[in-house]
Amino acid sequence: TSFLYLTKSADKGRTWSAPIMLNPMVKKDSEPFYGIGPGRGLVTRCGRMMFPCYYYNRGEQGMSFIFSDDGEHWKRTPTLGFNESSEAQLTELSDGTVRAFFRNWKSRLCWADARSDGENYVWGEIVESEAVLSGRASNCQIAALRYSTSVEGCDVLLAACPANPGEKKDSGRCGGMIHTFLYHPGTKETRLHKRTPVNGADDFYGYSCLTELKDGSVGLLYESESDINFTWKVFCADELI
Repeated sequence: TSFLYLTKSADKGRTWSAPIMLNPMVKKDSEPFYGIGPGRGLVTRCGRMMFPCYYYNRGEQGMSFIFSDDGEHWKRTPTLGFNESSEAQLTELSDGTVRAFFRNWKSRLCWADARSDGENYVWGEIVESEAVLSGRASNCQIAALRYSTSVEGCDVLLAACPANPGEKKDSGRCGGMIHTFLYHPGTKETRLHKRTPVNGADDFYGYSCLTELKDGSVGLLYESESDINFTWKVFCADELI
């Protein structure tokens, strides 16, 4: 089975608290595996902490997320689409919606929105975006980030993953791409705005993580050809937006 532990630091990582196990609060006894992300968690504007998780058992899988307002008491959302979702990353939209970008088998970049009903979160429908991912590229973790600056009244959402636009059509993990989406909080519409290549079309690109730096540039940590060789590359906002 798997175990979820949480530890915290109040001095910027110099010392850490004793870990506490979250299994009794969020994991079912019948589940062989319930694990985190991977990538990063999310803290919403109201201070709520969230971690994307996914369930796996003999080929059946599905994502959900756990959340807490105090770091001690945790709850788990319903599972999104058994065998339609897996590893995920969370973003918070300006209207409070939580959007999950998740690994899938649809050959498209997909997401689903969750909204609070006061006690838990309710999932909307799975959206298959206009961003086509060739080959088996969608069967990989997707990094996601909401950028701090809006464009034309729209939220700017960045999603990085392999897009496999090169000649290796049978290989899912190559040709990294950052997809820029614009979400209008009034109309609830999302459109693909731009695609920015990360590396060569046939270069390996695996798991990744996005962050916004203090100067407004976007940092991307991604898995390259060697098993644990990670490359840090910084993109300016003009490239992505």
